[in-house]
Amino acid sequence: MKEKGRILIIDDEDSIRFGFGGLLESKGYVFLEAANGAKGLSQARTQSPDLILLDMKLPDVDGLDLLRELKTENEFMVVIMITAYGTIEKAVRALKLGAENFLTKPFDPESLLIVIEHAMKIHSLRKQEVLTELSKRGFDDDHFIGQSPKMLKLYELAQIISRDLVTVLIQGETGTGKGMWAQWIHRHGDRSNKPIVEVNCAGLSRELLESELFGYEKGAFTGAVGNKAGLLEIAHSGTVFLDEIGEMELAVQSKVLKVLEEKKFRRLGSVQERHVDVRLIAATNRSLEKLVKDGTFREDLFYRLNVMPMEIPPLRERRQEIAPLADFFLNQIARQRISRRPVLTDETKALLLGYDWPGNLRELKNLMERAYLLCQKDLITPDLFPIQKRLVLEAPETTNFLPLREVELNHIRRVLASTKNNYRKAAQILGVNRNTLYNRLRENQTVDE
Repeated sequence: MKEKGRILIIDDEDSIRFGFGGLLESKGYVFLEAANGAKGLSQARTQSPDLILLDMKLPDVDGLDLLRELKTENEFMVVIMITAYGTIEKAVRALKLGAENFLTKPFDPESLLIVIEHAMKIHSLRKQEVLTELSKRGFDDDHFIGQSPKMLKLYELAQIISRDLVTVLIQGETGTGKGMWAQWIHRHGDRSNKPIVEVNCAGLSRELLESELFGYEKGAFTGAVGNKAGLLEIAHSGTVFLDEIGEMELAVQSKVLKVLEEKKFRRLGSVQERHVDVRLIAATNRSLEKLVKDGTFREDLFYRLNVMPMEIPPLRERRQEIAPLADFFLNQIARQRISRRPVLTDETKALLLGYDWPGNLRELKNLMERAYLLCQKDLITPDLFPIQKRLVLEAPETTNFLPLREVELNHIRRVLASTKNNYRKAAQILGVNRNTLYNRLRENQTVDE
């Protein structure tokens, strides 16, 4: 049976813990228990339960005081209060302190299960709202896979990876869509209904990166006025995406390695080890092997990350996808604005095809958005792209210029030769339909009869 979540019961009655434990395990939950407040707080810190059933009256602490401490520890903790001495006043106090619900003993087991499932759903929705702010996704949910051999192989590999919880290292130039692939793998895996958080290691100092990842205790450093859960705790049972991991300092690398090997970490300023279950996806635009040789990246961490590497090819190595990608981004932009949908002219497609795209997908997407905003008609024309000037500036100095038609014809012939005169493939590479290709060739009387 698939694990539905981890539930901690804090109650001093053995019969209650035993009865709840058997019921929850039969429904696919992992059951954790504690007979007093001190053990319950320790379990909550180290085992990261998804939900806590907390008795109001414990031998060593008042349930409401423990509730307050639990919510201070982790604002995402879901707590349902249970008591044999229920009053409206106590229920109101519990809800004000952050309890999700308040139940009085005795109660029907099936009713309890309904309350638990509802509370975990609400908890998941609230958590997702926070994660939406944390996630800096550069692409919409739609994912352009492409039809080039390299991208089809990559897609097959991503499908295999998504079915497992293996650690993934995504490598590729800036703007190739590494974050998009990380999101795709998460959304198509068994943990798709769990959170995914993204951390850009290049944009944070060591101290800030540690506090973001691991959280901190009150007084851990100047400005730490309270306890804060780190992104690892927020992503518990989900995925953490560490972008630009090659920029991570050695001191933080050792802590990440501990999470991978032991599923444990400590908040800054704490000696208490906490359990966390996360899948790790890392990405880099640098050679980690070179960084290992230079002594700036841990060799043991590299081998733990490099279990299943993915290499994202740059856009210049799959030129046949430039025009379809441009159309794809245009569709996204038009759909977001609920507005017109201009089309690319053949001249524009030729311009896009001749450019090397050092910024890869990100550059193409940004330039398509710029062209869309500048476009006054229903056609996207070459003059809307600043790359036209770059191509002119980068052109070699020569006085042996050819007419534009001859340049175009020579390019078409080279593409046809590379496809062994497969007109369908040639048209696809050139970003035009077959009729347009035939017409261009007929104008010069070069179509093979």
